Amino acid sequence: SISIMASVRAEREALNRYFGQIPLSEFPLPPTGKCVTVMSNATIAQAVEVLATHNILAAPIANADPCDPRKFLGIIDMVRVACYLLDALYNEEHSLDSLRTHEYVINTRLQDVHNESVLWAPFVPLRPDESMLDAMLIMGRYHVHRVPVMKLDGTIVNFITQSAVVEQLCLHSKTVGPILDRTLEALGLAARRECFTVNINDSLFAAIRAIREHHISAVPVLGVDGSVVGNVSARDLRQLILNPAIFRLVAQPVRQFLSAVSAIEHEAMCP
Repeated sequence: SISIMASVRAEREALNRYFGQIPLSEFPLPPTGKCVTVMSNATIAQAVEVLATHNILAAPIANADPCDPRKFLGIIDMVRVACYLLDALYNEEHSLDSLRTHEYVINTRLQDVHNESVLWAPFVPLRPDESMLDAMLIMGRYHVHRVPVMKLDGTIVNFITQSAVVEQLCLHSKTVGPILDRTLEALGLAARRECFTVNINDSLFAAIRAIREHHISAVPVLGVDGSVVGNVSARDLRQLILNPAIFRLVAQPVRQFLSAVSAIEHEAMCP
Protein backbone atom coordinates (compact mmCIF):
# COMPACT_ATOMS: atom_id res chain seq x y z
CA SER A 1 0.00 0.00 0.00
CA ILE A 2 0.95 3.67 -0.30
CA SER A 3 1.36 4.04 3.47
CA ILE A 4 3.73 1.06 3.65
CA MET A 5 5.86 2.42 0.77
CA ALA A 6 6.00 5.82 2.45
CA SER A 7 7.13 4.19 5.67
CA VAL A 8 9.85 2.25 3.84
CA ARG A 9 11.10 5.42 2.14
CA ALA A 10 11.15 7.26 5.46
CA GLU A 11 13.16 4.48 7.10
CA ARG A 12 15.65 4.35 4.23
CA GLU A 13 16.06 8.13 4.36
CA ALA A 14 16.65 7.87 8.10
CA LEU A 15 19.35 5.28 7.48
CA ASN A 16 21.00 7.49 4.87
CA ARG A 17 20.98 10.44 7.25
CA TYR A 18 22.55 8.35 9.97
CA PHE A 19 25.23 6.86 7.70
CA GLY A 20 25.95 10.37 6.49
CA GLN A 21 26.84 11.33 10.06
CA ILE A 22 29.54 8.65 10.45
CA PRO A 23 32.82 10.27 9.32
CA LEU A 24 35.47 8.20 7.59
CA SER A 25 37.85 9.29 10.33
CA GLU A 26 36.07 6.81 12.63
CA PHE A 27 37.26 3.85 10.56
CA PRO A 28 40.31 2.04 11.96
CA LEU A 29 43.60 2.71 10.21
CA PRO A 30 45.66 -0.03 8.51
CA PRO A 31 47.60 -2.25 10.96
CA THR A 32 50.92 -0.66 9.97
CA GLY A 33 49.53 2.87 10.31
CA LYS A 34 49.96 3.66 6.62
CA CYS A 35 48.53 2.47 3.32
CA VAL A 36 50.57 0.25 1.03
CA THR A 37 50.96 1.50 -2.55
CA VAL A 38 52.47 0.06 -5.74
CA MET A 39 54.42 2.14 -8.27
CA SER A 40 53.11 2.22 -11.83
CA ASN A 41 56.57 1.25 -13.18
CA ALA A 42 56.50 -1.98 -11.12
CA THR A 43 56.04 -5.20 -13.06
CA ILE A 44 52.94 -7.30 -12.57
CA ALA A 45 55.09 -9.81 -10.67
CA GLN A 46 56.43 -7.10 -8.36
CA ALA A 47 52.93 -5.76 -7.72
CA VAL A 48 51.69 -9.24 -6.82
CA GLU A 49 54.68 -9.65 -4.50
CA VAL A 50 53.78 -6.43 -2.67
CA LEU A 51 50.18 -7.57 -2.19
CA ALA A 52 51.26 -11.02 -1.03
CA THR A 53 53.90 -9.69 1.38
CA HIS A 54 51.38 -7.44 3.11
CA ASN A 55 48.57 -10.02 2.93
CA ILE A 56 46.22 -7.61 1.15
CA LEU A 57 44.02 -7.94 -1.92
CA ALA A 58 44.46 -4.44 -3.35
CA ALA A 59 46.58 -1.29 -3.27
CA PRO A 60 46.59 2.15 -4.95
CA ILE A 61 48.92 2.54 -7.96
CA ALA A 62 51.19 5.57 -7.54
CA ASN A 63 52.11 7.32 -10.80
CA ALA A 64 55.82 7.07 -11.58
CA ASP A 65 55.61 9.39 -14.61
CA PRO A 66 56.78 12.91 -13.59
CA CYS A 67 55.13 14.39 -16.71
CA ASP A 68 51.70 13.08 -15.74
CA PRO A 69 49.90 15.27 -13.15
CA ARG A 70 47.88 12.37 -11.79
CA LYS A 71 49.27 11.17 -8.47
CA PHE A 72 47.48 7.82 -8.58
CA LEU A 73 46.31 5.87 -11.63
CA GLY A 74 44.02 3.24 -10.14
CA ILE A 75 43.82 0.40 -7.64
CA ILE A 76 45.59 -2.86 -8.39
CA ASP A 77 43.36 -5.75 -7.41
CA MET A 78 44.51 -9.35 -6.97
CA VAL A 79 41.26 -10.72 -8.39
CA ARG A 80 41.47 -8.55 -11.49
CA VAL A 81 45.09 -9.59 -11.92
CA ALA A 82 44.20 -13.28 -11.69
CA CYS A 83 41.33 -12.95 -14.17
CA TYR A 84 43.37 -10.80 -16.56
CA LEU A 85 46.29 -13.21 -16.58
CA LEU A 86 44.05 -16.23 -17.09
CA ASP A 87 42.42 -14.54 -20.09
CA ALA A 88 45.77 -13.41 -21.52
CA LEU A 89 47.91 -16.47 -20.88
CA TYR A 90 45.79 -19.55 -20.24
CA ASN A 91 45.04 -21.73 -23.24
CA GLU A 92 43.08 -24.84 -24.06
CA GLU A 93 46.15 -27.06 -23.87
CA HIS A 94 46.59 -26.00 -20.20
CA SER A 95 50.35 -25.96 -20.73
CA LEU A 96 50.95 -23.11 -18.29
CA ASP A 97 52.20 -24.28 -14.88
CA SER A 98 52.33 -20.97 -13.03
CA LEU A 99 51.08 -17.43 -13.55
CA ARG A 100 53.60 -15.83 -11.22
CA THR A 101 56.71 -16.98 -13.11
CA HIS A 102 55.49 -16.43 -16.66
CA GLU A 103 57.77 -14.19 -18.76
CA TYR A 104 54.92 -11.75 -19.45
CA VAL A 105 54.21 -11.34 -15.72
CA ILE A 106 57.88 -10.82 -14.89
CA ASN A 107 58.60 -8.31 -17.66
CA THR A 108 55.38 -6.30 -18.10
CA ARG A 109 55.04 -3.09 -16.08
CA LEU A 110 51.63 -1.96 -14.85
CA GLN A 111 51.84 1.25 -16.88
CA ASP A 112 52.46 -0.75 -20.06
CA VAL A 113 49.24 -2.75 -19.89
CA HIS A 114 47.21 -1.45 -22.82
CA ASN A 115 43.71 -2.08 -21.45
CA GLU A 116 44.38 -1.15 -17.85
CA SER A 117 40.71 -1.22 -16.84
CA VAL A 118 40.79 -5.03 -16.87
CA LEU A 119 43.78 -5.06 -14.51
CA TRP A 120 42.91 -2.39 -11.99
CA ALA A 121 39.89 -0.62 -10.53
CA PRO A 122 39.26 3.13 -10.86
CA PHE A 123 40.82 5.45 -8.29
CA VAL A 124 37.95 7.42 -6.75
CA PRO A 125 39.17 8.92 -3.45
CA LEU A 126 37.21 10.53 -0.65
CA ARG A 127 38.33 13.10 1.91
CA PRO A 128 38.70 12.20 5.62
CA ASP A 129 35.78 14.49 6.48
CA GLU A 130 33.38 12.70 4.15
CA SER A 131 31.04 10.01 5.44
CA MET A 132 30.40 6.30 5.39
CA LEU A 133 27.39 7.01 3.17
CA ASP A 134 29.73 8.60 0.60
CA ALA A 135 31.92 5.47 0.65
CA MET A 136 28.90 3.21 0.20
CA LEU A 137 27.66 5.29 -2.74
CA ILE A 138 31.07 5.16 -4.45
CA MET A 139 31.23 1.38 -4.00
CA GLY A 140 27.80 0.95 -5.53
CA ARG A 141 28.27 3.35 -8.42
CA TYR A 142 31.68 2.11 -9.56
CA HIS A 143 31.30 -1.56 -8.57
CA VAL A 144 34.38 -1.39 -6.35
CA HIS A 145 34.99 -3.05 -2.99
CA ARG A 146 37.48 -0.50 -1.65
CA VAL A 147 37.65 3.29 -1.50
CA PRO A 148 40.84 5.27 -0.70
CA VAL A 149 40.71 8.16 1.75
CA MET A 150 43.05 10.94 0.65
CA LYS A 151 44.01 14.26 2.22
CA LEU A 152 44.14 17.43 0.12
CA ASP A 153 47.95 17.11 -0.16
CA GLY A 154 47.53 13.76 -1.93
CA THR A 155 48.44 11.56 1.03
CA ILE A 156 46.37 8.38 1.33
CA VAL A 157 45.48 7.94 4.99
CA ASN A 158 43.10 4.98 4.83
CA PHE A 159 41.54 2.37 2.59
CA ILE A 160 37.84 1.71 3.30
CA THR A 161 36.71 -1.81 2.44
CA GLN A 162 33.27 -3.40 2.29
CA SER A 163 34.20 -5.48 5.34
CA ALA A 164 35.08 -2.32 7.27
CA VAL A 165 31.69 -0.83 6.39
CA VAL A 166 29.94 -3.93 7.76
CA GLU A 167 32.02 -3.70 10.95
CA GLN A 168 30.93 -0.08 11.41
CA LEU A 169 27.30 -1.11 10.98
CA CYS A 170 27.77 -3.63 13.78
CA LEU A 171 29.47 -1.07 16.03
CA HIS A 172 26.63 1.41 15.54
CA SER A 173 23.78 -1.11 15.62
CA LYS A 174 22.41 0.05 19.00
CA THR A 175 22.52 3.68 17.99
CA VAL A 176 20.73 3.09 14.71
CA GLY A 177 17.88 1.55 16.64
CA PRO A 178 15.02 -0.82 15.76
CA ILE A 179 15.29 -0.18 12.03
CA LEU A 180 18.04 -2.80 11.95
CA ASP A 181 15.53 -5.35 13.21
CA ARG A 182 13.63 -5.02 9.95
CA THR A 183 14.31 -7.45 7.16
CA LEU A 184 16.04 -6.34 3.98
CA GLU A 185 12.84 -7.11 2.10
CA ALA A 186 10.80 -4.87 4.42
CA LEU A 187 13.24 -2.01 3.79
CA GLY A 188 13.02 -2.47 0.04
CA LEU A 189 16.66 -3.53 -0.16
CA ALA A 190 16.12 -7.12 -1.30
CA ALA A 191 14.88 -6.85 -4.85
CA ARG A 192 14.76 -10.26 -6.46
CA ARG A 193 17.44 -10.85 -9.05
CA GLU A 194 19.40 -13.74 -10.45
CA CYS A 195 21.70 -15.59 -8.07
CA PHE A 196 24.88 -16.73 -9.81
CA THR A 197 26.17 -20.15 -8.80
CA VAL A 198 28.38 -22.95 -10.07
CA ASN A 199 28.00 -26.70 -9.71
CA ILE A 200 30.56 -28.68 -7.74
CA ASN A 201 31.49 -30.49 -10.97
CA ASP A 202 31.97 -27.26 -12.95
CA SER A 203 35.54 -26.14 -13.52
CA LEU A 204 37.25 -23.61 -11.31
CA PHE A 205 37.58 -21.43 -14.40
CA ALA A 206 33.76 -21.25 -14.59
CA ALA A 207 33.64 -19.93 -11.02
CA ILE A 208 36.31 -17.34 -11.78
CA ARG A 209 34.42 -16.21 -14.87
CA ALA A 210 31.24 -15.75 -12.81
CA ILE A 211 33.03 -13.59 -10.23
CA ARG A 212 34.61 -11.43 -12.92
CA GLU A 213 31.62 -11.01 -15.24
CA HIS A 214 29.05 -10.29 -12.54
CA HIS A 215 31.23 -8.09 -10.27
CA ILE A 216 30.61 -10.25 -7.22
CA SER A 217 32.86 -11.07 -4.26
CA ALA A 218 32.11 -14.79 -4.21
CA VAL A 219 30.11 -17.44 -6.00
CA PRO A 220 28.25 -20.23 -4.14
CA VAL A 221 29.09 -23.81 -5.10
CA LEU A 222 26.12 -26.20 -5.30
CA GLY A 223 26.29 -29.93 -4.63
CA VAL A 224 24.57 -32.52 -6.81
CA ASP A 225 21.38 -32.12 -4.72
CA GLY A 226 21.34 -28.35 -5.21
CA SER A 227 22.44 -27.46 -1.68
CA VAL A 228 25.26 -24.99 -1.03
CA VAL A 229 28.43 -26.89 -0.18
CA GLY A 230 30.94 -24.04 -0.29
CA ASN A 231 31.95 -20.93 -2.16
CA VAL A 232 34.79 -19.55 -4.23
CA SER A 233 35.67 -16.08 -2.96
CA ALA A 234 37.79 -13.23 -4.23
CA ARG A 235 40.28 -13.84 -1.41
CA ASP A 236 40.61 -17.49 -2.47
CA LEU A 237 41.58 -16.45 -6.00
CA ARG A 238 44.91 -14.99 -4.94
CA GLN A 239 46.05 -18.59 -4.45
CA LEU A 240 45.88 -18.95 -8.23
CA ILE A 241 48.83 -16.60 -8.52
CA LEU A 242 50.71 -17.44 -5.33
CA ASN A 243 50.42 -21.23 -5.40
CA PRO A 244 51.33 -23.14 -8.60
CA ALA A 245 49.64 -26.28 -7.25
CA ILE A 246 46.35 -24.38 -6.95
CA PHE A 247 46.76 -22.86 -10.41
CA ARG A 248 46.99 -26.32 -11.92
CA LEU A 249 43.42 -26.92 -10.72
CA VAL A 250 41.93 -24.24 -12.99
CA ALA A 251 40.52 -26.75 -15.47
CA GLN A 252 39.53 -29.27 -12.78
CA PRO A 253 36.16 -29.56 -10.97
CA VAL A 254 35.76 -26.81 -8.41
CA ARG A 255 35.43 -29.41 -5.63
CA GLN A 256 39.17 -30.05 -5.92
CA PHE A 257 39.87 -26.34 -5.42
CA LEU A 258 37.63 -26.23 -2.32
CA SER A 259 39.48 -29.18 -0.80
CA ALA A 260 42.89 -27.66 -1.57
CA VAL A 261 42.01 -24.24 -0.11
CA SER A 262 40.53 -25.88 2.98
CA ALA A 263 43.79 -27.80 3.49
CA ILE A 264 45.82 -24.59 3.14
CA GLU A 265 43.65 -22.79 5.70
CA HIS A 266 43.85 -25.72 8.12
CA GLU A 267 47.63 -25.81 7.81
CA ALA A 268 47.79 -22.06 8.47
CA MET A 269 45.72 -22.43 11.66
CA CYS A 270 47.46 -25.62 12.83
CA PRO A 271 51.08 -25.41 11.59
